[in-house]
Amino acid sequence: QEFPGTEQLLFLNCAMVPVCLAMIAAVGATAATAPQACGIGRSCSDDNSLLQKASAAAKEFQHHSATSNAERKTERKNASASPFVFYSIGAGHEMEVKVDAVLDTWAAQVDPEQVHFVGAPRPADDGRARLASWDEAALLCSDSHKGGACKDREGLVEGYKRGADWVVLLGLDNYVLTGNLEKELAKMNPNEPQVLGILGCGSCSGGGLCGGGGQIFSKMALKRMLENGEKQFRREASAAAQSTGMYGDVANCNVATNHGVPLHNLPGLHGWAESDEDLTDAIQREEPAALTFHYINDPAEMQKVHGIVRHAQLSKSTAEKSALIMTPAEEHARKASGLAEWYRKVALHVVEEEKARRAVEKM
Repeated sequence: QEFPGTEQLLFLNCAMVPVCLAMIAAVGATAATAPQACGIGRSCSDDNSLLQKASAAAKEFQHHSATSNAERKTERKNASASPFVFYSIGAGHEMEVKVDAVLDTWAAQVDPEQVHFVGAPRPADDGRARLASWDEAALLCSDSHKGGACKDREGLVEGYKRGADWVVLLGLDNYVLTGNLEKELAKMNPNEPQVLGILGCGSCSGGGLCGGGGQIFSKMALKRMLENGEKQFRREASAAAQSTGMYGDVANCNVATNHGVPLHNLPGLHGWAESDEDLTDAIQREEPAALTFHYINDPAEMQKVHGIVRHAQLSKSTAEKSALIMTPAEEHARKASGLAEWYRKVALHVVEEEKARRAVEKM
């Protein structure tokens, strides 16, 4: 599988020369880096090669960029101005400190009815308990790798029962910029069946799904996935997890695909670790707007990231003012460069994630 050439990139209908140059440079950098992993246990010509999956992430750029302004206006018109976004967070039996870190940072910025913990016991302190909902039935889900798929399906069922427009599956090591995410989802139609995330991981004809940056399901996607009832959905999702190494994200991809639900990349989700500098840069970018971060494993780190986010958002207005002196071509190129950089990181992330998953399977 070859990476897109210049002629393919021109298919993106770039209006400005600097835009095309930014895209070509970024995708070219991916092509130079990703093939180094092809020799790990398989050839680059293998239909299921990591390079093919990395290239698929770059091709998704075409889908994102080709959406016309008219289509975007239609989506905004059909979608609710204030969608009900339901955040389902996979937790654990003895993870109170991490749960508190989430409640005290990003989750404090949304209504408690939007926050749902799966696998964590309800706090004894009634004041803390009211900050979210608690799925104690899901305490039956293991806190090991094998329990992740169980927590995913319980979160999806609960979100569907609540009538959420969008259900976002997360972990305790995710930080969410809720304002940015909900603003982005408000542009889309929850009554269209779709799963949003980072594509490329695992064996799934729908494109694969890497759940580290979050998995987002529209209301209509869940309606289709649960069309045969909750009990049958749980059976189907459990069987899918068993056949894919107990990876909840890949199981979700397969169930969605089986029910005719398409999957798409959502630029702005970060499933990989970021340095403080890159994190700040991502927050200040307009395109794509930062939506989530991953691998925030320590409560102190969660507080640190929360501080960086707040500081960067305050500084963003200054950056926006300086952008006013740019020409339209320069501004367009800056935004396109940000998108191209995101897709480049996605391609590298898919390669590294697949290597890590193969290592787990060998244990």
